[in-house]
Amino acid sequence: MRNASAYVEMREWVPLEQAMYCTQQILLSLGRMRGTKLDSLSENVLSNLFYDGDALDLFVRLCRVYKPTKHSRRFLEQVARLTETFLATLKSYAQAKAGLLVKKRVKKRAKKPAKAESDSEEAAADIAPDLDDTGDAEDEESGSEDNDDTNEVLVERAFDVSKFERAFATSDVVKAYSHLLAPPSAIEYVYPMLSRIAVASERPHLFFKRNIMLRMLVLFDDQYTYPHHTEMLDLVAWIFRQYVTVINSPALTHHYKAEELNHKLAVECMLAFLKQSRLGTTVKPVITRHIVQLIADGGDTNDDGASDDKGKDEGETAAQGAVRIEADEDDFDFDFDLGLPPVAAASSTANHNRSMDDVDMDEVYLNH
Repeated sequence: MRNASAYVEMREWVPLEQAMYCTQQILLSLGRMRGTKLDSLSENVLSNLFYDGDALDLFVRLCRVYKPTKHSRRFLEQVARLTETFLATLKSYAQAKAGLLVKKRVKKRAKKPAKAESDSEEAAADIAPDLDDTGDAEDEESGSEDNDDTNEVLVERAFDVSKFERAFATSDVVKAYSHLLAPPSAIEYVYPMLSRIAVASERPHLFFKRNIMLRMLVLFDDQYTYPHHTEMLDLVAWIFRQYVTVINSPALTHHYKAEELNHKLAVECMLAFLKQSRLGTTVKPVITRHIVQLIADGGDTNDDGASDDKGKDEGETAAQGAVRIEADEDDFDFDFDLGLPPVAAASSTANHNRSMDDVDMDEVYLNH
């Protein structure tokens, strides 16, 4: 792990890819050792790994470093494999424990007598979002003196796996993983992460970017076969249904910074598919039409775009979401007829070895 962290700092991507592969294999081996005669060895290694906050942060950082101009597709696939293996091992380990503690380095101003209590709260707030949880922080090593300098201390806190997983729900991670959708590869590792971000973390709006949406459309191409095919299409349809709600409202479009696709045929086929299919309707939507009124009235929504209006009946909220998806054609602010075949017509015929960033999307959709 120390080598991997050093490679990230030095931007040594080839040895980093090798280190990630080795780490993944070690995690798989440790998982297989649990419940065997080597269980105590596995327990010792995993307990030290999951107690180290710096090691946990490294896995989040790895998902954010990918750049199409600097890294290969194979590098990104290895990131996805390692991350999913790590999270599966972490959750399995946490389920067998009554509680987990993690040690995290934080920066903290030297305490002043008049502000001792407020400084303690400030130190807790400085902990990275991925390790944030309820519980009292206790200083393990301080070394701070009563001066104006900022000191680095170690605090031990209760660890919540679900909160840690939300640290992956960022635009950088979504953008990176979207490159594995066109053409689809390593989907068995990509699908859990996208579902974790969109559904579990309630952040479907992170996908409302033009290039990301177009890459997701490629998944509907019948020429591609990949693991979790039905589940992946259901997730993408769920995201698209909420995208339609947002893009039809100037207020929501501005609020979520959604981007229009600007490809007439792609939009036509997407809308036609949503009207004909039940995919993406089993999970309750996060973004529904009543949020428009909340934003217009100055109502509060949280960072994920979810409404804080708890007075709404759940059935009413779900119904409001369904109204947008099942609305008549006139309810969509698009100046064209929807009488087209399903969205499969909008699938990509781009060469599998070409990056979607280099593909003329008009060519992709108009050739079908």
